Amino acid sequence: RLVDAFVPHPLLSAQYAEFGIRHLYDWQSSCLEAAGGSRTFVYTAPTSGGKSLVAELIAARHLLIHKTTVLFVVPFVSLVNEKARQLRRLYSPFVQARETGNPRLPHLSIVNASEAAHLDLRPPALVVCTLEKANGILDHMISHGIVASLGCVVVDELHMVGAPQRGSLLEHLLSKLVYLIVGPSLRTAQGAWGQSLAPTVAPPCRAQVIGMSATLPNLDDISRWLQARLQRSNFRPVPIREFVVYQGRAWPVPARHPGETQLRPPWGAAAGTGASAGPGAAPRGRLLPAPPNASAADLCSRLVMEQLARRQQVLVFCPTRTACANYASKTARAVAACAAASLRAPPAVQAERADLFGALAARMPREQADKLRLAVETGIGVHHAGLPREALRVAEAGYRAGTLGALFATTTLAAGVNLPASRVVIVGIKSGPRQLSPADYHQMVGRAGRAGLASEGEAYLLPTYAGQASAAWALAVRPLPRALSQCSPDREGLASLLLEALCSGLVSSRAQCIELARCTMFAAQAAHPSQVLAAACSAIDSLIADQCVEELAAAPGVPELASGPAAAAVLSAPAASDAPSSAPPDAQLRPTRYGLALFKSHVPPAEGMVVYDAICRGSRLLLPGSSLHCCYLAAPVGLRSALPACWRVLRGMAERCRLHDGDYVPDSEPVRALRRVLLAVGFDEGFVRAREQQDARAPAPSSSLFVKYHSHRRLFLAVALDRMLSGTRPASLVAEMEVDVALLQALRRDAEKHCTVVASFARAMDHHMVAGALTGFRRQLATKPHPRLRRLVKAWLPLRVARALYQEGLRSPDAVARATVDQVADALRRRVPAAGYSSPPGSDEDEEEEGGEADEEGE
Repeated sequence: RLVDAFVPHPLLSAQYAEFGIRHLYDWQSSCLEAAGGSRTFVYTAPTSGGKSLVAELIAARHLLIHKTTVLFVVPFVSLVNEKARQLRRLYSPFVQARETGNPRLPHLSIVNASEAAHLDLRPPALVVCTLEKANGILDHMISHGIVASLGCVVVDELHMVGAPQRGSLLEHLLSKLVYLIVGPSLRTAQGAWGQSLAPTVAPPCRAQVIGMSATLPNLDDISRWLQARLQRSNFRPVPIREFVVYQGRAWPVPARHPGETQLRPPWGAAAGTGASAGPGAAPRGRLLPAPPNASAADLCSRLVMEQLARRQQVLVFCPTRTACANYASKTARAVAACAAASLRAPPAVQAERADLFGALAARMPREQADKLRLAVETGIGVHHAGLPREALRVAEAGYRAGTLGALFATTTLAAGVNLPASRVVIVGIKSGPRQLSPADYHQMVGRAGRAGLASEGEAYLLPTYAGQASAAWALAVRPLPRALSQCSPDREGLASLLLEALCSGLVSSRAQCIELARCTMFAAQAAHPSQVLAAACSAIDSLIADQCVEELAAAPGVPELASGPAAAAVLSAPAASDAPSSAPPDAQLRPTRYGLALFKSHVPPAEGMVVYDAICRGSRLLLPGSSLHCCYLAAPVGLRSALPACWRVLRGMAERCRLHDGDYVPDSEPVRALRRVLLAVGFDEGFVRAREQQDARAPAPSSSLFVKYHSHRRLFLAVALDRMLSGTRPASLVAEMEVDVALLQALRRDAEKHCTVVASFARAMDHHMVAGALTGFRRQLATKPHPRLRRLVKAWLPLRVARALYQEGLRSPDAVARATVDQVADALRRRVPAAGYSSPPGSDEDEEEEGGEADEEGE
């Protein structure tokens, strides 16, 4: 059918026609018809089948006819930026009409929630956001009483609800929407204890919820949870053939069927045994144009060169940054050495590649750019987090324009950026230190064979060594796991959800909290309703025991969190019982100041006391001239960092300080700083020795050792982060700290995010000195200053100010301290533009010095 049949405005139809979209597939038309009368609607279709178009047309109806606000939720910031750019082009006539005040066209705003400092939610508005932003926006709309203006919430990649860390955010968002939209129809007339509840009222929100995914196996659970109409489609406009490469052959992966058991590798029961294929094995693979003993890098080069000779594009996913650079370099040399005319680019393309390299070289250090020169000249690009962000955008644009025929990227690109190809090559079965999951594999395979680019797509899974072949085959044929609720009793998601609802004003009593728990995915998956009741009561009691929530007191005001001995009493409080509480169901609840601080900073209740303990200690150890105290505060805890502590190394640091004997400490700044932090943390050598000799698994939040464990682990992460910021070479740091290099590289990024969280929490708890120190420290984490400016930046000076003072001869914190106020003011007046001294984190100013030294953060 024609797109015009479902587009609410003829000008929007013209915009779609300009993009080449005039007709819909049959399954798209069926979805649009089914969604028209459904309050919640969930559908699934293979990648590149046209799922996003269905959601866009549904959203257009709410924007242009009902004139409401629409949230378009995607998993990652890079996808937010890409989707916002696409929608701005699509709705450009309506956006311009709002800007110019044209009364003849509907007015509309497109908001990129990752870029906007202040969100304009006035309807009609289309807000593109991540899971975190969407959850915060909904809480804001609830607390300000404007949730009625919300017309539609579109959730892309709905399978993220089962993700271990971020899945709870999506479940919280959807559970609150279910409570607002369809909750009244699910509530019974009798309460949990048999008492009558308040009469059901009309829902305050009439938004439509649309969920879509290509990799969600248990759709029945999701649709039952959301009370949604469900539609499935297996249609894919461009078929994909999948292969696993072994012994120089590409072995085809058979089609998957529900309930099918895992197939043995077609080359035998075990890789390398030479056994004949068993029953049900895949057909014998085709021979690749490479020697039988060719390495994975050689095979990858051949697979890429095949497509480049056909003038088709290839995406190569590598497990690490170093592998990404090495495989790209080897392929570039192979292409340059090949005399085949099909691999020679026309003069016009060569000129485009020269211009592209110039744009890349202008955005990265010369040493880094020189390593990419041959790759770009042969039509090969590199994309990983070790390159400046502006350079990554240039590489993406070059690939989309066809200037680059191949792009070598780390596996995180699969879900982060929408870059299609006719062929996908997956090198290895890992993403850094982590094993690839079936969902990761499907995300990468789905990039192959986009409509309009090729008649079919190909995906090759390439083991890096022979012993990995069987595991690679198992990954390719393994079915997708069920998405499980993050609000089950063995997880902390339900307590976080209830705290968010209490702080935003969505609920205010025990009975309402229990009703909200019945709107979670856990309620749809629980074997019996009594499990939901027990989990809800346990979560409420744990929030009260942890001083996040209190029974409504007669005296007005928001109670403070106890400190000192009272805080210690909180840590030693017994865990909440699994049995239902005896409190009356109509008991009113309200968050404490501590609970509000957790809500505002998005800290899970299970980690709250760890963060609060660190802030209380951190306020006593602010060290001028050292960043170790800020590293301790910013060190991520819990699931926010996967870097484990090496307890033997931590004990060795304390022994070098001679802390446990009270002996003489060498008079050096790093040792003095470490000794002061050790004293403030309350370093316990016996505890560290015990952790060194036994299982180092983190204790449960209810354990009395929970805070002590994380304070010592945080100390280890702080030292590693401080060494990294001081310029220690990665290879030396890996040897010194005995940690995995990939996890070490992620530490700085995780600490930058956690720094913002702790600063917000400290500000909410009136620890303004700690919040101010962390705000400046975050800027240091977000940039890579030139080595000459490190000492000034470590003193929490903005990069622009540090550069200005250095140029005026004030080249150290001591020199600035000795200077008069007039000298510093004159220096800044001469060197800093009048617009101001600082720039927001993540702005171009912060990125200016990025890569000012040679990048040594390879894998």
